[in-house]
Amino acid sequence: MDYNATKTQSWYRLLPVFLGIILLVQAGSAYVYHFQLDQSVSPQEIQLGDSVTMKFHVYDTENGVGLAGAPVTISIYRTIPAGQVRIDLVTANASGWATYSYTPQEAARFAFNSYSSVNYSTYPGFPPVGMQSSVGDPPGSYFNVTAKPLIPVFTLKPVDPIVFVTTTTTTAQLVTTTQTAQQTTPVTQATPVTQVTQIIPATPATQSTSAVPASQSDTTPPITILTLNATEDGNGGYISSVICTLTATDNPGGSGVSVTQYSYDGTSWNTYRQPFTIDKSGPMVLYYRSSDNAGNTEVANVKAIAISSPGSAPAATTSADAIPFFPLPLWLVALILFVIVAAIGGALYLESQQKKEEKK
Repeated sequence: MDYNATKTQSWYRLLPVFLGIILLVQAGSAYVYHFQLDQSVSPQEIQLGDSVTMKFHVYDTENGVGLAGAPVTISIYRTIPAGQVRIDLVTANASGWATYSYTPQEAARFAFNSYSSVNYSTYPGFPPVGMQSSVGDPPGSYFNVTAKPLIPVFTLKPVDPIVFVTTTTTTAQLVTTTQTAQQTTPVTQATPVTQVTQIIPATPATQSTSAVPASQSDTTPPITILTLNATEDGNGGYISSVICTLTATDNPGGSGVSVTQYSYDGTSWNTYRQPFTIDKSGPMVLYYRSSDNAGNTEVANVKAIAISSPGSAPAATTSADAIPFFPLPLWLVALILFVIVAAIGGALYLESQQKKEEKK
């Protein structure tokens, strides 16, 4: 038997070993962590002089762990007329959340974008995969700013009434009567005189405010407060169904609350009658508002709600104990070890067969 042919054939038996090594290298290099930057703004429409709050969540998409201390760059733009108005930087907290408040100085429509870069080598338990970058999602988030209307105040002052007073004046006329004894006796005879009407201004009475219909005096919309009853997950979301309660109040002296509404898209509105429950998993947005009997409607309030899958536990922390140091799945590790052991065993068996052939 040709020894060189047998030796060459033994190298083919070692191919599974090289294959296992290649799979191990590729699996280690292909496993790259990715993160996502979620952004939101509330409320989406404000009055001039009020503020909006932007929220950002930076987390690893492989296991949902928030990235503590991640930097988030915020750019705010004015859309009409277009132009950049502000750039700022915030840092995520221990759960990967960051907030930023902004007070516009003009009535316009604004849009903002966010950007973040993460160096995984700075987080314990993560492999050193280097820097990665992500743009805020959803992109092109915006909010509207409207100017506060100037409501004129009218003071009603009553006009002094005119009272007509009628007076009668009587004059006496002297009449002479001749008697038989040539004695003259003066007799006074009353003769009525034409009545004279005199205009006398009446004494001004105490001024009183005239009653104004509520539909004309009430120009302030109601205020609606949302109360959520649920179990929080520690990252701004919830791990249970969320019970929503809406409470609306009108301004003092107003016409009273007429109706309270809520919506899931800001277009189709439902009349609120009693607390309702949200149990859909994933992120969503709830809109709510109220109107009064004078026709004033509140600017829709916006609340972002994120519910985890039923039974899920709060997200773990980014510690070395919470994240396995070896990121490969166990089945892949077992397969690689099996291939290596089988290849070594086959090589040893082939070598023993070759020695037997040489002895013959």
